[in-house]
Amino acid sequence: MPIYDQATYFEPTSLQQKAITKGTIKFRTKDGPGSVLAFYEKTLKEGGFVALTTGSAGGTVQAVRRGGKTTVLVSVSGASKQGEITTGEIQTLDQEDPKQTSPSQTLPK
Repeated sequence: MPIYDQATYFEPTSLQQKAITKGTIKFRTKDGPGSVLAFYEKTLKEGGFVALTTGSAGGTVQAVRRGGKTTVLVSVSGASKQGEITTGEIQTLDQEDPKQTSPSQTLPK
């Protein structure tokens, strides 16, 4: 997951249920929401995701890859005045491919 250098990240969570891993992390930055949204759209696309951005003064970047088995949602709340803090949250969902073998399945017995 790309990291926006000018942001402070907090309250990370991760939950694994069978083959699905869900993660969430919150962030805040002094940069405007348009800069944050543009960064995540560009970086996710460079990482092989198909990304769609809605809004520029606060909005979302929704991205998928691996046929929808990996999804990312970046939500950004815009600052209404110069110098105010922009806040947001990143949510990820990753579903393991059952066709891949786990390390325990490849070790000789």
